[in-house]
Amino acid sequence: MVVEIRARPPCRVRLLVGSVAVGILALAAVTLSGLLSTNPVAAATGCQFLSSPGAAPAFCDTFDAPAGTGNRSGDLNGNLWGVSRISQGDNFGQGQYNTWAPTTLDLCGTNVTNVLPPDDVRICNGKLVESITDGGSQATLAMYPKQPFDFAGRTGTISFDLTNDSQGGHAAWPEIWLTDKPVPAPSNTNGGELSSYPQNGLEISFDGGGGQCNNDSTLTSVGSIHRISNYQSIDLSLTEIGCVQKSSGSNSAMNHYEIRISQNQVDVYATDPGSSTLKLIASAQNAGLTLTRGLLWMTDTHYNANKFDSQGTHTFAWDNFGFDGPVLARDLTFDAPDAMRSIGSQPNLCPCGSNIYNLGWYSDATKPATVTTMPMTAANIQAAAAVLVLANAHFDTAVSTINYSVNGHVHSTPITYAVAAKQSMALPVPASDLVAGPNTVAIWAAQPAIINNVDLLLVGAGGSGGASPTGNNPTPTPTKTQPTTSPTPTKTQPTTTPTPTKTVSPTPVGSRTATASPTSTATPARTVTTAPAVARWSMKAVSSPGTVKRGGTLTLSATVSASAAATGLVDVEVYDPSGNKSMQKFWDRQSFSGTAAKSFSASFRVPVNAQPGTWKVKVGVFGPGWAGLLGWNDTAASFTVK
Repeated sequence: MVVEIRARPPCRVRLLVGSVAVGILALAAVTLSGLLSTNPVAAATGCQFLSSPGAAPAFCDTFDAPAGTGNRSGDLNGNLWGVSRISQGDNFGQGQYNTWAPTTLDLCGTNVTNVLPPDDVRICNGKLVESITDGGSQATLAMYPKQPFDFAGRTGTISFDLTNDSQGGHAAWPEIWLTDKPVPAPSNTNGGELSSYPQNGLEISFDGGGGQCNNDSTLTSVGSIHRISNYQSIDLSLTEIGCVQKSSGSNSAMNHYEIRISQNQVDVYATDPGSSTLKLIASAQNAGLTLTRGLLWMTDTHYNANKFDSQGTHTFAWDNFGFDGPVLARDLTFDAPDAMRSIGSQPNLCPCGSNIYNLGWYSDATKPATVTTMPMTAANIQAAAAVLVLANAHFDTAVSTINYSVNGHVHSTPITYAVAAKQSMALPVPASDLVAGPNTVAIWAAQPAIINNVDLLLVGAGGSGGASPTGNNPTPTPTKTQPTTSPTPTKTQPTTTPTPTKTVSPTPVGSRTATASPTSTATPARTVTTAPAVARWSMKAVSSPGTVKRGGTLTLSATVSASAAATGLVDVEVYDPSGNKSMQKFWDRQSFSGTAAKSFSASFRVPVNAQPGTWKVKVGVFGPGWAGLLGWNDTAASFTVK
């Protein structure tokens, strides 16, 4: 039996509560025919809960406009969303550390080529678009809102719109994950070949079709539902009930999806593209989920999508992602930017003719993977209920212990589940290890490892959940998120293991305008906010000479001014044509009168093996001691290396 639910024409009352618009949608009663019978309405009109009439969104994002904050999340609001990426591109002997290929992104009808992270996640025409080029291998791009979803003692509802044109499980397909901790890039492709499991979770793959849809290639359904229990993936018994028409692509009408989750049952509903009729298409009973609260992920997954099909480079579009339930305090995360190290053209990894990039880092007992996160504030640290280091790791051989440090404070934690494959990690850290500003994190084991997607997580420090920058959300009082039970770190002394050297601040990525956090809590550091009216910043630079040979020396002159008296840290950085940082110099606690500009000069010797082309000079101003970004010029100057 196919259960259908229809929606009636929009009967919305728009209420303004602060900056949050609240939508009220009236639904009709259940009829004697067994259908929720109402009149049609376009599917993509906000976060709808057609399968659970009367449900109010605890979280809703309608992706109305770009809101990037300079972290790994691209155009998504980095205060609300986290993004991570993993691939099968790991090879210790060949220096391949979580490799990633440039992609072509369908940006609302315009094909943008040679796109690299984080610009592979964009917002245009009121929807989210993202793209992967898998290079003949397996890859996952994962996006999650940092506000937890809770369904304890009830059936919760997840709602979203999607252009699902998947060609199946050996192509590109979307998934929804639920993970007990926000461990990065959950993945489970091709029977676990590219596996990155949470300790407990749920995976729903939207790659169904074939026989379950009468071999009609225009139809799609749910391919599988897996329960993750204690890092083990269990394929749940799936009742295949129906199929829906595929979308025609990322610029076409969307399928609307709703997922109803309780601890013992998962029901999946969907519509045809642009339709208002919601159909029950799959169900997993006796699910036996081993969690009742977690983080929800939208993922784009590839498995050599050109081998039998044509989705090796592919764009999905998403919209109106939301869920119901209690409004919980959201977490804050502070990313370490991806390594983004070019390893040149690698035909064995990607027959695309493009340079391939390492997103991750090599690590061993003598050379820990050492990264610097985006800055945080003292208020962020004080608001945290707990602190975790998040990362993915690929171990060369099985290990039993992982070592890690934050700002030189060294810890070790047993890992009983680690094998020679991708692993997710959530490692506990005392809040006393953290400092206001950037934090240095190092990770290593007794055996070689590849580390990527490193974050510092401050549990519940984001304050009130629910309100997205563009969604239709209520603003009830949030429930304080309690820290997830984690093993207590063992404090160790850095004997033979080198203490990582503290590095300087990372560079904001991209030049698009960012928005401030939508909550009234302390804005997470590295959020590009509007500077106070009393201090507007101007930054520019000049390179002399403008053209230089490899091995030559040039002078960089930066000019910075403030519209009012202020004190700040001035940061000058140099980047090669591949986006790799080659030089950085900063001057802390510089006083500005508000009437005169100040000049800063730095000498830069171009490496003898430097990449020819256009190099960029970037200038930023932070609060004293890296206490938050005040202003940034991503294109302050440039020079040419011959």
